[in-house]
Amino acid sequence: MKRCQFYFIVILSALILIIIFFIRTPDKKIEESIIYFPINQLVTYETAKTSINILDYKSDGGYSLFWQVHSALNEKAYLRQDMALLFINGRLKEKMGKWKQNTTEIKQQKKISEKESSHVQAITFHYSEIHEAGEKITSAHTMSAEELYVINSLFSPLLSFKKAATEIERDWEKLLDNMNNELQKQIISKAAKAFSINEKAYHIIPLTDLIKYNHKPLHGFTIKESERIIGQLWEGLYKNYFLGIKKDDGTIIDSLNSTIPLLLFAKDRTHLLIIFESASGESFLLRQTL
Repeated sequence: MKRCQFYFIVILSALILIIIFFIRTPDKKIEESIIYFPINQLVTYETAKTSINILDYKSDGGYSLFWQVHSALNEKAYLRQDMALLFINGRLKEKMGKWKQNTTEIKQQKKISEKESSHVQAITFHYSEIHEAGEKITSAHTMSAEELYVINSLFSPLLSFKKAATEIERDWEKLLDNMNNELQKQIISKAAKAFSINEKAYHIIPLTDLIKYNHKPLHGFTIKESERIIGQLWEGLYKNYFLGIKKDDGTIIDSLNSTIPLLLFAKDRTHLLIIFESASGESFLLRQTL
């Protein structure tokens, strides 16, 4: 009788471990994936917002930024996930990612310390995976963005603005924009040589400008085509930029301090190239068929 009880306990313990394994394993797979599915036209985002604000001035001469992301769908989704990127002077300073199952809403926030005068740009991809009757899977996505200019100079008090309103603000805006534009030109020129890219064959858009196409079509495409292209683009960025950059030798490096991805849409509408540089200055190229 004792032997039977012993075998029963062993078998029961094994079954419990198997159940725990199968409960936990899917969660890990869900957390590590953003997958484009056909767009569900019946669900909408009631809220999709990215905000950046000056939080405080620090005693060491620096300052703090408060970065917030909030999104809410009009109904519960099987999976809600937000992927947020924050760039300072053309380079990735911070990233946030959060996912939840069977929910409508996601909130994230982060405090960031900085010292230099900066052009701060943040963009978020809000994603929902929806499971319908009959095992049909659809998705819904949108984007939100924010930018802020912060001037931290020895010759004036700490200054921040989103749209330049004075001559001083316009001068600083022009200076910081020129720095970013020059960095992007260098990245394109270097990548063009490394990967034999004919720049004239592409429409070039920095990732941070993609927000302009949240509700209008990409050049040469319909709204429906643009929704698919943007969804698949962010799917690729999640796997190959947000989670880390995969090198030719198979190693993965952190994307922090890499440059803003530049999107090169082929004028013949066949493909999209994504180029950026790592923190060490190495050029990378991703390709997506359109």
